[in-house]
Amino acid sequence: MGREAMDTLYEMLSAQKRRQALKVLTSTDEPLARDELARQIVVRQRPSPRRTNTVDTTQVEKVRISLEHVHLPKLESGGVVERTPDNRYDVTPLGRDLERAARAFETEFDRDAQSGADGSETTRVDAEAVTAHEFDRDTR
Repeated sequence: MGREAMDTLYEMLSAQKRRQALKVLTSTDEPLARDELARQIVVRQRPSPRRTNTVDTTQVEKVRISLEHVHLPKLESGGVVERTPDNRYDVTPLGRDLERAARAFETEFDRDAQSGADGSETTRVDAEAVTAHEFDRDTR
């Protein structure tokens, strides 16, 4: 796979709404209309105990607009989703592979965050020691 193709795939995964759309589309058996896709994304954004079929229509409309004008065109142009003749969206085989990769990255990221492997949770900085070091360095 060439560099341009890899850049396109990374671009597809760079926005949370596109990752959410892929997740919803890969979890359904049928292509979805844009409105239904937006509704399912909003439902899935809620914490599990609060998930119900009733949704805030204002939030669904915001998601629908961003899907229509930004995310679905990008996913379509990247060959990740395709529009059916009845204007529904279906994930392509490439889209399925990409969603699996996104899930793997997400799992690894979550594992790193929990273990503190990136140092974010385990590193403590002594502000006085840093200030003293900077003062010593600046006065030499």
